[in-house]
Amino acid sequence: MKAFKSFLIKIIMYVLLLGSISLLLVPRSFPLLLHEIIGTALFCIVLFHIYILRDYFHYKEQKSFTSIYKNTLLVLVAVSFCVVIISGIGISRYLFSAVDLGSGRVYHQLHTGSVYLFLIFASMHAGFYFDRFFALISESLGHKSKIAIICALYFIALNALPLIFSYEFIDKITFNQSFSFFDDERSVWLYIVDNFSIGILFALLSYNFYKLFLHFDIQRIRNNNAV
Repeated sequence: MKAFKSFLIKIIMYVLLLGSISLLLVPRSFPLLLHEIIGTALFCIVLFHIYILRDYFHYKEQKSFTSIYKNTLLVLVAVSFCVVIISGIGISRYLFSAVDLGSGRVYHQLHTGSVYLFLIFASMHAGFYFDRFFALISESLGHKSKIAIICALYFIALNALPLIFSYEFIDKITFNQSFSFFDDERSVWLYIVDNFSIGILFALLSYNFYKLFLHFDIQRIRNNNAV
């Protein structure tokens, strides 16, 4: 029960992170001041997440395909998040306006691209632990509930497929400044759902990568034992 509560806290943390990022990525949806406040709150959530998992940094694990993949994701998450924070401060007009970091145009371009990359890498980081999440769901709610949740997640991810291949999305993650169309008549919640589904898609992609790398690790162990 204690393990389930601990893992539930982590899941809630990931949902809050993904929800916050999805909210922040919607253009002109909220006043700039509110955007900066939510961004600062996101920073605090990430710090709290690092704090509750601080023991991981003292743990030495054997080198494997899964450990290399996990640690690579952690580095990508950390780098993209640092760029998000620094560029966010660089273009701040309210909370951090007193901090002058130079050209706002450059930071604006960096901020837009790094936020989308952070969404991708943070979601993939979360997806690495989906196997545990599905196992706990199966134990707590039953196998049918696990299958239903997995099917629902893949259904949500389908919405993201045309989005990640759009010119606008590719343009942003490659740090190119271009015109971004925003439909004022479209509900803000639909934009949030789009961003959320992108996060789910990359989380599921990472979950399948994890299963593949785990298979390679098991095969390597079996081969070593057979020698």
